[in-house]
Amino acid sequence: MCGINGFVSKQFNPDKSKEIINRMNDQIIHRGPEDDGYYQEGNVALGMRRLSIIDLVSGKQPIIDETGNYVIVFNGEIYNYQKIRADLEKKNYTFKTKSDTEVLLKAYIAYGVKCLDHLNGMFAFAILDKVNKQLFIARDRLGEKPLIYYKDSNKFVFASELKSIVNCIRPEFPLEIDKPALRAYLRYTFIPSPLTIYKNIYKLEPAHYLIVNVDDLSLSKHKYWDTKPVQNTGLVKSYDEAKQQVLQVVNESTKMRLVSDVPLGVFLSGGIDSSIIAYSMASQSGQRIKTFSIGFSHYKSFDETAQAQRVAKFIGSEHHQFDLDFDDMRKDIEKIVLNYDEPFADSSALPSYWVSKITSDHVTVALTGDGGDEAFGGYNRYLVELYGKKLFFLNYLSKELSAKIVNLLPEREENRNGFKFRMLKLIKSHDKDIYRSFLKVISMGFQESELSEILLDDLQGPEFIETSLKDKFANYSSLKMMRNIDRLISLDGDMCVKVDRASMLTSIECRAPYLDHRIFELTNTFPDKFLLDGNNKKKILKDAF
Repeated sequence: MCGINGFVSKQFNPDKSKEIINRMNDQIIHRGPEDDGYYQEGNVALGMRRLSIIDLVSGKQPIIDETGNYVIVFNGEIYNYQKIRADLEKKNYTFKTKSDTEVLLKAYIAYGVKCLDHLNGMFAFAILDKVNKQLFIARDRLGEKPLIYYKDSNKFVFASELKSIVNCIRPEFPLEIDKPALRAYLRYTFIPSPLTIYKNIYKLEPAHYLIVNVDDLSLSKHKYWDTKPVQNTGLVKSYDEAKQQVLQVVNESTKMRLVSDVPLGVFLSGGIDSSIIAYSMASQSGQRIKTFSIGFSHYKSFDETAQAQRVAKFIGSEHHQFDLDFDDMRKDIEKIVLNYDEPFADSSALPSYWVSKITSDHVTVALTGDGGDEAFGGYNRYLVELYGKKLFFLNYLSKELSAKIVNLLPEREENRNGFKFRMLKLIKSHDKDIYRSFLKVISMGFQESELSEILLDDLQGPEFIETSLKDKFANYSSLKMMRNIDRLISLDGDMCVKVDRASMLTSIECRAPYLDHRIFELTNTFPDKFLLDGNNKKKILKDAF
């Protein structure tokens, strides 16, 4: 696990290039506190910071092939690298390290950009290809690892985090707020790809790659993977067969993520997703595993430590539990917020940081349950269509009057995310068009009508997400549409960002078995009722385990 940086410049100054890369590396030292690397050739400079996970001795980066024609900097893990290596060895490729980084480089040499089809992992990498005079930059299918870039007529810059690019281009290139990005933030509480808060700086979308010509800086962007609107493929003959497929692929994905040369653990919240991953890990690791939980004794509606303890006892883990309150987190709030580099308002970034920080005292790698809701249909918001039909009175009453009626319902004060909260959110989001209704549900900030009242004229305009995705899911069922909107917007822009920044700030690597692209491909072939049966969410995942 690392952080990577680099640039290509028409006004390249070799005497300053290492200084610039060093500054960029210094901005992300938390991503790789153990080692750094630098490479310069012609008008290209590459850098990285390394957190050693696999091949601790000889895995130093950048890695250069034996011909000197190919150079790689890599952030992430390729979980099936041993199989890829074995396939390449049959083609007479040789290796000087045991690292997945070198396997990735040789895979590119062997297969070109099609190497991406062979990879199972989380990654963002850059390969300097001197033969074709290009920089090949790619990001994993579901957006676990970040890649940000900037381009003008004289310079192309890429980095794992926005702060490195800002440090590289200033003060020569003034920063300007991107108004569509600000608008999107006010709507969603985060800034979705490809936008960043600054003009001319972009996030590379998941499952995309860039080709940059190192001579003229021409750039092309390509998508290499996506899910499809499968309704009924005939691939699954019965529900029992589908359960076995789920059991197999989740267990395989978990086992692949146990490859490491450093200690591993698992975040155990007590919910369904993390409990299943902890169980799968415990049953396959061959040794007693370590589980980690945090609790909130002052906020019982958010506390799931009792469930976590039951799961830990059941699987026989070495369980570590810590209780937090806001006084614990307040002292690190500024550091946490600044690390996101741009507006980001997911409050769960705070406990994500703290569980990572506490866990980092015991292990270097932690498995998580992230992605289970998107893959298997677990969010309450997926019930929007079901509840929308039940709330027939919305067709006759105004939203304001409906909200007043719901507010009369009693509810415990401490249950801040309970029935009343969800009902009010649903009423506020109700729309006869399920697509528009779902966009309102995932808009945790201001609604469109509110934005039109508070924004200045120069911030008005079409909503970014709605204009970019409206036609994409026309042939999807309602649940598949909602899950895939979540995959492209919330998972990439919020969940993966939150976990990556929070964990890497504490120099710990998080691995998410549910974010194996094979799981998303599989569940996309299932009838919706396999995932969501009435209000029974994640039905097949629960039944399979």
